[in-house]
Amino acid sequence: MTSLLKELILHKLFLLNSTTELLFEKMDKNRSKFVDSKSFVTGLDEYLCITNSYSGALYSEMDINDSNAVDLDNFTYVLNKVKDVKCVKTLAIHIVPAGKTLEEVYHMWKGSDDLLTSKKWVSALKSIDGDLDVPIAEKAFQSMQSQKNEKGLKLENFLNALQPLQQLNIDVALLSSYKNGLADHIEKTSATFQSIFDQFDEDGSNAIDFEEFKSGMRRFCGANPDDPMSLRLLRDLFNTMDYDGNGTISLD
Repeated sequence: MTSLLKELILHKLFLLNSTTELLFEKMDKNRSKFVDSKSFVTGLDEYLCITNSYSGALYSEMDINDSNAVDLDNFTYVLNKVKDVKCVKTLAIHIVPAGKTLEEVYHMWKGSDDLLTSKKWVSALKSIDGDLDVPIAEKAFQSMQSQKNEKGLKLENFLNALQPLQQLNIDVALLSSYKNGLADHIEKTSATFQSIFDQFDEDGSNAIDFEEFKSGMRRFCGANPDDPMSLRLLRDLFNTMDYDGNGTISLD
């Protein structure tokens, strides 16, 4: 199940226009060029709002020397191993017809078979991507199965693998609306980066805390912090910009 966690991390980094290298730097607070298990698990929660029971297992996969010290090379290598698989699953999300649930899509794709087969999975993906890398698509299918050499993919595993990515695609659309709202404000007011920062910095402290960030995003981007989904995304964005993890955003 660590593969699903890796995909979730990569998707969130993409959503936030961040990188594995930047995530590593944030976790490595003492600049030792190594991240221990506690910093890894805490960092996923603090910077990506990811709390997952497999975080420890993923760290162990990175810690090849069992030294409780993971360097950047192993950190990025383990995460990037699933990049192609994640892309295939993201493609699967994009071909879900409007108004259809993932459960309905599963039954539509499997047809009269008891389970969704690899052949029908590949066929569905190729219907919109003629250049689909079939071996990677088959690898993505296998990554969703609970056991190797299963005859097909169970509905439960299909949903567990794709629902988190479906939610993140919703986040992408919401984030785009925030960016468009801020761009409209800048265009209408000819605002500079400094003036935008000053408008967010309500108490004039030269630092923006989360309450000020929420207020500014409501005023300038149309965000609704009262909505749990929006609040979670705002926290993700704030954490990404809070480079040193001190609870505020500064211009430095």
